Amino acid sequence: MFSDFTVKEKLSGLLSLFVTYIGPAIFVAIGSYIHAVRQGASGFVMVLVGTLVLTIIEFVVFVGGSFYALGPWSAAVTLLPWASAIVTMIAALLARAADS
Repeated sequence: MFSDFTVKEKLSGLLSLFVTYIGPAIFVAIGSYIHAVRQGASGFVMVLVGTLVLTIIEFVVFVGGSFYALGPWSAAVTLLPWASAIVTMIAALLARAADS
């Protein structure tokens, strides 16, 4: 099944996966670390931007019908980074409210 793809197509698929899911999730993780350890506003902004990017991607995937076309594993792959980013954003908002 995967042998039908060329190396260029495989690398293109991995790059698109990194840009759409892994990159914003790492951005959220680094931002939450900066926000928690250094109490910096820049970490909160990183969490906010990463969560917004993942939310926009999730909306596009949901409206585009990928959940229905690719099945439950596709839904899990797209929902997990988004859900963890939402939980991180809520925790960051609660932490900022507690500091105020």
